[in-house]
Amino acid sequence: MLLALLVLAALSAKPAAASAERATGGSEPHHSHALTVWAVNFRGTLRCTATFEDRVLEPGRPISMSLAVTNLTDEPKHVGSHGYLEIRAPDGTLLWISDGVIGPGELTRQLGPHQTKEIHPGATTRVRWSGPLEIRPVCTEVGRLRMPSVALDVAVPEPPTSEAEAIAASVAYPGSPWQVCPPGPTGEAATGSFDTPDGFPLPPLSLRCWADVRHEAGFDVVSLHLVSPSDLPDFAIPDATSPEEAFFEGGALPGEGNALASRWTFVVTADGARPVLSQVRSRTVGEEEPRLYLLQNGAWSTHALLSCGYELYGVIQTGRILSLDWITACSGVGAPASRKVLLSA
Repeated sequence: MLLALLVLAALSAKPAAASAERATGGSEPHHSHALTVWAVNFRGTLRCTATFEDRVLEPGRPISMSLAVTNLTDEPKHVGSHGYLEIRAPDGTLLWISDGVIGPGELTRQLGPHQTKEIHPGATTRVRWSGPLEIRPVCTEVGRLRMPSVALDVAVPEPPTSEAEAIAASVAYPGSPWQVCPPGPTGEAATGSFDTPDGFPLPPLSLRCWADVRHEAGFDVVSLHLVSPSDLPDFAIPDATSPEEAFFEGGALPGEGNALASRWTFVVTADGARPVLSQVRSRTVGEEEPRLYLLQNGAWSTHALLSCGYELYGVIQTGRILSLDWITACSGVGAPASRKVLLSA
């Protein structure tokens, strides 16, 4: 049974190509920074337009883009209601697809004759790769239309002085659970005990924490990892190229009892650390009611999930929210987890 809960989206402020086409599209600068690209579908009935606000992207900052679809005919048309970005390295290597729709997708909506409507551009992606980047906007359900790619540079700031500094800056994020188990100067594992942020009387989480660092031009990308209980066999949520991979790649958590794994990724420069992606996996067993803790802007909040006995998969594409499923609220005794819960924003 798959139960998709867009819990985090409700709790926080909202943030395939065919072979033929009538026009290959074009581009024109709107002003000194913005860049607009467009394409028309094979039948000449719909035009998709994407506008990028900045020609030079900042590491750790969002890619600002708007999407709109125009009906070029005298008849109403139905179009998809969202889009996304494909981000590639100059050699064509896929880095990230920002499409956050998991499952059957969104319903179409009607466009009146010659009407233009903005569509949701997908979850905001924060820059975590060196430039230049080849970025192609995608308008979903606008048949047989392939948008042009744009090449955007990425600024080169001053990097942190060392891996140890980069890891420490990431761990220092206010409220971070990694502060009870800070990884060593090159990411070595450490253990610690984390009490409920609100003092609720539940057993603490025993944590094993470590980090890995990727060096980019002018910044480091630090991924903080943790598992609970601290003696859980080796498991790490892997890097991913799409939200769907970020949900499920890497296989199941080891064992059969309560377990938790998290990966929180930061872009770090000499000026500090910015979260850019967070991922979580958990499994609970038992009949009790678990508690979900969310860390946002340095403050923790508490939310309820369903009764224990589920597997949770979570992805926050901006990294601005960290979720911790307090697995010690569940007894760990009972039937294996039989439900899946998806958390996304």
